[in-house]
Amino acid sequence: VLICAFSPAIACLENRDCDIRLNGIGLIADFAEQGDEAVATTVRACLEDGVARVRAAALEALPRLARRGDTATIALVAARLEDHETGVRASAVEALTQIAEE
Repeated sequence: VLICAFSPAIACLENRDCDIRLNGIGLIADFAEQGDEAVATTVRACLEDGVARVRAAALEALPRLARRGDTATIALVAARLEDHETGVRASAVEALTQIAEE
């Protein structure tokens, strides 16, 4: 999948309104192919968002985008285990169970 196909959704991730950012993550997660590194990288950047709901949404989307065993994604998701928000930490645990190799 070319990243340009997701340009409108990716543009949403830069919006000041967190609900629009959430919608962008949802669109990307629903339609991107797993293993599309450019799209996964864009969503991984949302793990640093200032809004906990956006960080949690990115964590919920990443298992659908990143390849299982993707070490870069695993490291970034694992870092969210230290997040100050309980919901984000819970989303990180769930994402790790889906992304980490068995």
